[in-house]
Amino acid sequence: MKRLAFLCLTLAAASAFLLTGCQNDQNTDSSSAWQTVAENETTGKNAFTRFTAQTLDGQEADQTLFQGHKLTMINIWGTFCPPCLKEMPDLGALNKEYADKGFQVIGIVSDAGDLNGNIDDAQVEKAKQIAAETGADYVHLLPSPDLIANKLYEVSSIPETLFVNEQGQQVGRSYVGMMTKAEWEKIINDLLEAVE
Repeated sequence: MKRLAFLCLTLAAASAFLLTGCQNDQNTDSSSAWQTVAENETTGKNAFTRFTAQTLDGQEADQTLFQGHKLTMINIWGTFCPPCLKEMPDLGALNKEYADKGFQVIGIVSDAGDLNGNIDDAQVEKAKQIAAETGADYVHLLPSPDLIANKLYEVSSIPETLFVNEQGQQVGRSYVGMMTKAEWEKIINDLLEAVE
């Protein structure tokens, strides 16, 4: 009986971990990043209206990524996070299935750099491998000073997912934790209808 109770508790704890998310363990000893946050006006609902960053492939990117897409899902993930990795195949499928509806997915690899925007090349390679293995063949951004100041500084658990319109303004709320493909489909359909 004790073994059964222990097994049930273990399964419950594992399920709670998988369904919620992972704590973001980035180094927080970064006074310059926090100073930038204090001076920045593009946070909150406008966190993605103006930024520059690099993609996993080393290309320059900015808010023009959203143009031509009525709705963009931004998924903040980490290479150390099992729930993040588990939902990535579904996100890759959604990116393809909804492309003709003006929808796209963009990932942000939260642990590919520090809070000053210094990129860790080993983490970038690991993220590239994960994206390829999971079929997450959409654009992935690396942490930049703009992304850190605008959004990443406030992320405490991942995956965190939010949606923006063509101007980079947030639509709806943020979602923390992994979701099923069916759950994302309902949210995406509702938000696409809202931005029409």
